[in-house]
Amino acid sequence: MTHRITPHPSTKLTPSEMFLKKRIRTVFDLMFPRGIENLEDQKRKMENTSGNRADCQFKIGETVMVRDYTRDRKLWWEGVIVGKQGQVTWFVQFGSMR
Repeated sequence: MTHRITPHPSTKLTPSEMFLKKRIRTVFDLMFPRGIENLEDQKRKMENTSGNRADCQFKIGETVMVRDYTRDRKLWWEGVIVGKQGQVTWFVQFGSMR
């Protein structure tokens, strides 16, 4: 098994990486887990992408269109914002939904 995880001097890749296109797990991976590195990578990725989204700024009393996923016929409903809960949850009052 050790010959499969030893990098080749010229390619700097192991035979298993060249064949399987991924790094195989070994006994060393079990002895020295990479949990902290994975958490740091995930945190860095999340910080990089969270700045790209646009914040929705709604005001109470504003008219909005809301998607209704419970009915088959009409998908979008017009409503008025009547309240806010948290940063992304809004309460919308509809006219007649029937």
